[in-house]
Amino acid sequence: MEQRFATSSVGHKCAGMCAYINRENVFSRYMQKEYKHAYRGKDDVIDTYILDATDRKYKRAEDLLNDYECSQFCKRKDASVVRNWDFNLSKQFVVKNKDQTINKEETAKIVKPLINEFLNKNFKNQGYSCIVAIHFSNKENENLHVHFLSLNNNYDQKKHDYISKTYKDENGKTIWRNPLDDKRQSKKAIYEMRKEIATLQNKKLKEMNLNPDVQYKSFKDRNIDKYSHKHMKKKEYDQLLMYLEKHKDIEDVIERNEYISNHYNLTKAQQHYLDVNSFEEIKKPNKKYINTVIKNISNQKQNSSLKDYKGLTRIIRTVTKKVAEETEEVLNEAQNKKRGKSLWI
Repeated sequence: MEQRFATSSVGHKCAGMCAYINRENVFSRYMQKEYKHAYRGKDDVIDTYILDATDRKYKRAEDLLNDYECSQFCKRKDASVVRNWDFNLSKQFVVKNKDQTINKEETAKIVKPLINEFLNKNFKNQGYSCIVAIHFSNKENENLHVHFLSLNNNYDQKKHDYISKTYKDENGKTIWRNPLDDKRQSKKAIYEMRKEIATLQNKKLKEMNLNPDVQYKSFKDRNIDKYSHKHMKKKEYDQLLMYLEKHKDIEDVIERNEYISNHYNLTKAQQHYLDVNSFEEIKKPNKKYINTVIKNISNQKQNSSLKDYKGLTRIIRTVTKKVAEETEEVLNEAQNKKRGKSLWI
């Protein structure tokens, strides 16, 4: 299983994110707005809870978030309030009932200890409270994954309050308390956490006599010719399925994907889905798509941008070096034949 581990910074819309992952209605005192997501129901939620690093004994995520968001460190409108994280869990942890529905209670017993071990070490024990939600795909009863929000300022138990993200050392140099805030260290820190959660999962899988198949290295690092998948919101996914259904009369998969890319304002996740789909299609053992590109390139008029084939050619080049070299060779020949005409890929 490929280990997905993603993060992004969230400002004062953090209450909305909290409401979404917890499938609840959350009121933001800072924004004076209620974010409503209780209508979604909790059919796809295994558990939600908080890891409170303060001494205030919060019982609700809403209270924890509101007190922090209204603190002195989050007064600015452009303040970075929380980090939004998500990572997937091995589907081997899923416990199913006889009717093949997921057994939430038994699944939670397996995954919560390893989730908490990871979050306690990297966040709570460092003073960073977390709001945690464990989800799964309601349709497939699998796709087990975790969302969590970590507060960006840590809590000092001695001062009984949140403290600034930086401090001055003895030489007057500004030091970040959290390496995630330091651009020089953040990439490495995230990589190490990605590795750690994968290691914890594999350790648990071994204990259960299951296959420890969680990979933390990227396809690129493992020299695997494959695209990684990106998380897509249900609304985005349903919209993309509508586009695909609407243009199903275009039998050629890559032509259909290119048409959709050029005629609709897609999100990054939707475009990535189509790129993966085209990539897998072109890897099939035939060269008809390469020949199609070459044929159309040869028919282009002067100063044509080849817009419809930029994405396809980019995908071709990622398949193998050999295909890329062959494609470049044919393009050069076509360019030489059409003197004075420019071909751009």
